[in-house]
Amino acid sequence: MLFVTTGIASAQRHDMGSSPPTAPPSKFATPRPVLPASPDLGALTFVTDNVPVPAPQALAAQLRDSHDLTRAGALVAVGAPAWYLEQGSIPTPHSVRLDLLPLGDSGRLDAILTVELDHHIVSAILLPRPARLQAATKGQSPADLAEKSQSPPPAQWYRIATLIDATSYGSPSDSLQRFLLASRSLVDPLRYTAVYHTITAGPNRDLKETEVRLQIFSGHAIITAGFTSRQRSCDDAAQDPCEITRRWLQPDPSDPRHRFLLVTATGYQQRGERGKTIAHTKIFEDSHLRTFLCQPLSFSKAALQFEPLSGPIACSNIRDTEPDPPLH
Repeated sequence: MLFVTTGIASAQRHDMGSSPPTAPPSKFATPRPVLPASPDLGALTFVTDNVPVPAPQALAAQLRDSHDLTRAGALVAVGAPAWYLEQGSIPTPHSVRLDLLPLGDSGRLDAILTVELDHHIVSAILLPRPARLQAATKGQSPADLAEKSQSPPPAQWYRIATLIDATSYGSPSDSLQRFLLASRSLVDPLRYTAVYHTITAGPNRDLKETEVRLQIFSGHAIITAGFTSRQRSCDDAAQDPCEITRRWLQPDPSDPRHRFLLVTATGYQQRGERGKTIAHTKIFEDSHLRTFLCQPLSFSKAALQFEPLSGPIACSNIRDTEPDPPLH
C-alpha cells in the first residue's frame, strides 16, 4: 500500500481506511522512511458500486434535459448526493464533461462522466458491458427472443465507482478542469490513469492539495496512489516563513517501466512575498528552493498500488549536475 506524508481523515465508503496527519518534511530534517499506508484521499469521497446505467452519451444528455424527472434519474445514475433530489426543483448541472479513454484492460474505451453541481463535483466511472454478456442472446429460440423483446433491453454500461468532492461552484481553485486530469499510466503506457485533485484550505493561509490516481483492473476501479501533492503551512504566531511543499510521481530513469519516484520538494516563502505559487518544479529552481527527497517505489501487482522500496533519499534536479553553459 502507498505511503501518506500528510493527510486529513475524511468520510469514505471503501475498505482502504484513512491516514493521520503528519508534518511536511523540513528543509533541515534528516530523511526518514515513508511507511506503507492506505492512500490518502484528502477531502475526496470514493464509493464503489455495480449499477447498470444508460450509455454515457445518453446519460450526459439526460443531465441537461429540460424535464426534472429525467435529470433526477440521471443524477441517481452518476451517484450524485441524495441532497440534490430533496430540494424540490432538480438542479441542472453547471457543466458536464465526458471522457472516453482506456482506463482498463478490456480493449474498449471506458468512460468518466463528471458533473459540476452547486456544492459538489461528481465523477462517475462507467464500464462497458462485457462483450460475452452482450452476446448471450445468440443461439436462443425465437420464442425466448420474442419474450425478451417485450422487456426493456439490458443496460450496456455499469457505474463501478463514483468520486465526489464537496466544493462550491464559485470557488475558482476547485474548477472541473483542475479537479480531473487524464495522464498515461505509469505502469502501462497503452492505458490511462484518472488523476483527481482536491484542495482544503486551513487557517493562516494554510493550503493542502491531495492527488488521487485511479485505474481499472479486471473491471474494478482501484485507487493506486493518494498523497499530498501541494501544501503551504504558515505559523502566524511565530512569524516564520511559510513552508511550501510540492510532491509528484514520475518514472525512475534507471528503470522507467518498473521503478518510480515520489519526489518531494520543500522550500520557504517569506510572508507578504509576491510572485508565482509552486505550480511547477521550475518555480523551485528559479527561487533556489532546491531541497528534494526521492522515495523509490515499485508497483505491486498483488496490492495494485505503488509501494516503497526503501526510505526517501536526498536527490537533485538533473540541471544541478550539469555544467553551467558558457557565458556568451
